[in-house]
Amino acid sequence: MTGFFKKLWQSDTRKAFEEAMEFYNQRRYNEAVKAFEEILAQKGASSDVYYNLSAVYCSQSYHDIGFRDFLMGLFPQACNYFQKALDLQPGHIDLYQLIGICRNNMRDHEGAVEAFQFLLTIDHNRLAARINQGIVFYNLQLWDKAVQHHNEIIRDYPSYPDVHYRLGLALIGMDRTHEAHDALSRALALNPKYHDAAVKLALLKANFGHYDEANQLISMVEEQHPRDPAVHYARGAILFEQHDLQGAAAAFQYVLSLAPDQKEAGISLALTLVEMNDLPQAIDMFRKIKEMDHHVPHLDEAIASLEAAYHLPPQHPKPLNGLGPFFRVETVLELLKREVKRPLNIAPDIGDMIATIATLHEDDCALCEPILSYIQDYVAQHPDYPDLYHSLGLLNIRLRQYTAAEKAFRTAVLLNPDYLSARMNLFRMLKEAGKNADALLEAHEIMGRVAPAPDFYADLSEVCLNLGQVDAALDFAGKALKIDPHHAAAYLVQARTLERMGQVGEALVAVERCLTETTVPEVREAALALREEIVNSKK
Repeated sequence: MTGFFKKLWQSDTRKAFEEAMEFYNQRRYNEAVKAFEEILAQKGASSDVYYNLSAVYCSQSYHDIGFRDFLMGLFPQACNYFQKALDLQPGHIDLYQLIGICRNNMRDHEGAVEAFQFLLTIDHNRLAARINQGIVFYNLQLWDKAVQHHNEIIRDYPSYPDVHYRLGLALIGMDRTHEAHDALSRALALNPKYHDAAVKLALLKANFGHYDEANQLISMVEEQHPRDPAVHYARGAILFEQHDLQGAAAAFQYVLSLAPDQKEAGISLALTLVEMNDLPQAIDMFRKIKEMDHHVPHLDEAIASLEAAYHLPPQHPKPLNGLGPFFRVETVLELLKREVKRPLNIAPDIGDMIATIATLHEDDCALCEPILSYIQDYVAQHPDYPDLYHSLGLLNIRLRQYTAAEKAFRTAVLLNPDYLSARMNLFRMLKEAGKNADALLEAHEIMGRVAPAPDFYADLSEVCLNLGQVDAALDFAGKALKIDPHHAAAYLVQARTLERMGQVGEALVAVERCLTETTVPEVREAALALREEIVNSKK
């Protein structure tokens, strides 16, 4: 009798599971979760295959729901869904990365430390977790720990400008300004268009009295971002410190034209006007600040002090130092100190998103569209990050938008000429698109920077053959085979080249070697077709 009820339960559960899977396959994840949880509520059947599969797919459904919220910046909701997914599948440790990002961006920095530390306990070499852990130490203002942590990353990965940049910020937090100057200089050397690093470095140079260099850096950034209020505010602070009051006032006024609610710029402009003895304009500016935010302390005292000074008889000096206890223009170092206390958000790991997308079935490419939109928006906010353009290029390839992909890859290598992954993907894309001359130019850039792998040489050999450069094609195929004597694709392009050169016997030998080595159906089919073509041509 027990067996009968077990079979009956399994039959009902199978039907419920199949219905739940229909929701899942249609990406109706909220309905899928509800259906899977109804199966999981029957805890007595935990050994049943459908129960266990329901746990897996319910976890995945929670992950997918959470990921959508994650992309929209709804971090508390996303974190809750990721935690539910993890409760059902504790072995899915990559979820700790997403949970850590959510908790940091929710300002739960202790929770973020815990999540990233769990990952690093399992594998200390998880670079993304190491970088994110450093950001959380920074947000906790654990400057010593942040500096040590970023230095450890730089020791292993010296070419990440963001890590040098955040090291510089942490050093500013510790008043180690000369070391901070060096760190920010390295970040800018690695990425000459690193907007934030250039602005912070300019402020440090001004702090050391190197005003020409500071203004040169600010001018460079202004050319790229002419309407960024932060850049013009930094310009104003530097000019004020130079005692160029007219220039400082103009910079602060421009900030307010771009961001009318920027009260720091308003206060700085008012105080600059005081220094210029333009009391009516200063009084008017303080009144505008009060309209912006009536909670700013000492505004009434400042206005009263300035009005009293303004209405004194002309023969009496104006005691403008009365504002001292209330307001003063912040120095460039104070501006830097204020900036380093701002918490940093962690951007979703777009590289991980792209890696996930690469595994999707063609039918699921619709899932790429919202991520493409997200990355485009993020690139617009952070136009100086070559990694973002590289990721955008990969996603566009997945969506078969090759023109957009080429543009993204080219932007990535323009921002960072040594970005080998971007160059390699650009080379492969150009080759696949039949742009052999462009691919050859990119190949020479790659070879000037790194000793390539056999796959690259085999592809380059094919490019040269397509361009009619048979000697070069044979040479590069030989280089691939010297590195890897079992490289089937290299034997195939070698055979094609030899056949083009009229060396039919050697071509057949290369074809046979290709057939011996290959496990890829497409390569095998191409080799068989070439062999048949060669044999028929000899008849």
